[in-house]
Amino acid sequence: MRRLTTLTAGILAVMCWLVTPGFSATGSTAKAVARIEHSYSGKIIMVDPKLRILIVKGKNGEETFHPDRYSTFTINGEPKLFADLHKGEVVTVTHKEPAKTKAVAHAGNH
Repeated sequence: MRRLTTLTAGILAVMCWLVTPGFSATGSTAKAVARIEHSYSGKIIMVDPKLRILIVKGKNGEETFHPDRYSTFTINGEPKLFADLHKGEVVTVTHKEPAKTKAVAHAGNH
């Protein structure tokens, strides 16, 4: 009975360690990626759910989107799923992309 209790406690400890936020199996902390939010509104001129492509024509011309988990869509202020979008509707696409970090230029040897 004691061996079963020790084994169970060990399994629980490993499971807790694996699901603890901020840690990976290698023990390093996970880093959050900063994302910048952009929005674009216009009329849908093409939507292809299989290829996950959305083309919207707005004031600044056409924009092509490849929606991902950071993309949201609204029509008349109502949230919509990508699968619910149709050609001709006026949509606002909001997407988040990773913030770009400034590159450090190397001056070379002095």
